[in-house]
Amino acid sequence: MVQLSRIDPRATRLVASTAAAVAMCWGIYRMPLPGAGEGLDRDDAERLVEIAATMRKYGRWDKARGSLERLHAAYPGNHIYMRDLADTYRQMRRFGDEAAMWAKFMDSSPSPEEACPRAAHAWRDNRQPEKMFETLDRCVAAAPHDPDMVFHRAYAEERWGGRARAEAEYTQALKRFPASGDLRLGLARIHLHDGRREDALAAARAILSSSQDNVDALLVAGLAAKASGDLAGARQYLERGTRLAPGYADFHLALADIAARQADANTARGHLRRVLENEPGNHEVKAQLEALGDL
Repeated sequence: MVQLSRIDPRATRLVASTAAAVAMCWGIYRMPLPGAGEGLDRDDAERLVEIAATMRKYGRWDKARGSLERLHAAYPGNHIYMRDLADTYRQMRRFGDEAAMWAKFMDSSPSPEEACPRAAHAWRDNRQPEKMFETLDRCVAAAPHDPDMVFHRAYAEERWGGRARAEAEYTQALKRFPASGDLRLGLARIHLHDGRREDALAAARAILSSSQDNVDALLVAGLAAKASGDLAGARQYLERGTRLAPGYADFHLALADIAARQADANTARGHLRRVLENEPGNHEVKAQLEALGDL
């Protein structure tokens, strides 16, 4: 069966994602340093900047870390070094160090919201949900008019808090940001979780009317239709989702479930095999295949 908690709205938005922003950040990164830092002269600092940039480019994260840590120690107020060091810690899966670095960034930057939601995700991945929620509250306070910040806070409640609190946050946020598709879809997921299938389907259809390729709305619509017994309608939404996002496992799991209900074992096996292509260690899917005589 599909586990709705696995649905990812894919709402995370990275800072400096446009080419112009990247170019600006690179320009700042390469600016002449203000002078020797603690334990570094100008030549040493410039050499470390070059090493860090090259190592990050080629994914040599530990080498980049060493250079960035020395730069951060010498220039503790440089937010570019903090940001790149936090990102390097993430690539190394050192989530506690990443979270601590983002905390320094938020404490000292004039634009702390630039760390959001990555700072909260670092605490989440370090299994410190209380710190995650504290950071999300700071993000909302830093950018109260940004619907994305409000969404991330509500989504955290949906995934790691409680559905009742999440519903309250989504509902309240939609009064301020009624055009936000992320917030409307979040509320639709809550409705689907709670068995309000018609409400969930209506919300998903409303999103699809203006954004027909929204894969998460297609998934909610498909699951709501399936739960209501409209298997043909569900299959239309879900099959469109597989065409748009062929690696999105939840579409294949739902379609496999429909096929199994209709005694179409070959189709069910095909969808389950697609899931295993991307998730070879998925024991639940292996068990379903075994039950269908495929393993």
